[in-house]
Amino acid sequence: MELLELRTRIRNELEREKNGKEEEPGVGGNIETWQHWMRGLTCYGSPGTGAGPAALPQRAGIGITIPALCASLPLPPSSRSFLSLLVKLRDIMSAQKSDFRLRPLTLEELQQPAENIPDDYKDWKIHDFEAGFALGSGRFGRVFLVRETKTELNFLLAMKVLFKAQLSKYNMEHQLRREIEIHQRVKHPNIVRLFTWINHTDKIFLLLEYAPGGDMYTHLSKLRRFTERRTATYVWQISDALSYCHSKGVIHRDIKPENILIGARGQALLADFGWAAQ
Repeated sequence: MELLELRTRIRNELEREKNGKEEEPGVGGNIETWQHWMRGLTCYGSPGTGAGPAALPQRAGIGITIPALCASLPLPPSSRSFLSLLVKLRDIMSAQKSDFRLRPLTLEELQQPAENIPDDYKDWKIHDFEAGFALGSGRFGRVFLVRETKTELNFLLAMKVLFKAQLSKYNMEHQLRREIEIHQRVKHPNIVRLFTWINHTDKIFLLLEYAPGGDMYTHLSKLRRFTERRTATYVWQISDALSYCHSKGVIHRDIKPENILIGARGQALLADFGWAAQ
């Protein structure tokens, strides 16, 4: 699509949204009006470089069409949702480090519920996954979007790659074992699912539920505040998740917006059990 044509359509769409009715923020908000021309756009990503990503399959990874991306995010109302989507597109495109074209994801792939993943996930091996772009990084490793290739379902997951050398340096091996033991015990619609983990020569791979909406802190930073309805929904969901954890004898001990993710249907997901106790 030519840049001039793209700019013209963006300007026209903003005018239509300006004259339209605001919608309550939620999954897929303000998507249908411009889905017809965004369907063809594709983002690019990279499995990354360095010791961690080198252990992942170096095949063409995972792309994501813009309609699928925006339909998976709880967007703010009116034209701000459109502008925030363009910012997201710009950020992903600027992070490109590879020249291969990535296959777009469908909306159905993004919205596969975690509970539909078959029970044979405990038999997963590292070569059962196709690596996509990096979702984030931390002191001990990085997180990648990956696609399961063992079955025809091709589920999307978040793969957390932890380097054993870093864990040993900071004496975090015991904490990681505790995190895995606790996280695998809790299964709740508003808790990020830890399916299994893989022990590699110099790395530990954690296979987690993928949350396309990112973390709550990012959304809160952009919007400054949520609507009462949205706030009440999040509070109810996280409270229910914490009540469930307490019934299992688990205390999270690190509740903050950075550790709450937004799922494919706009639901809040409690994550990061690194400081949890039981």
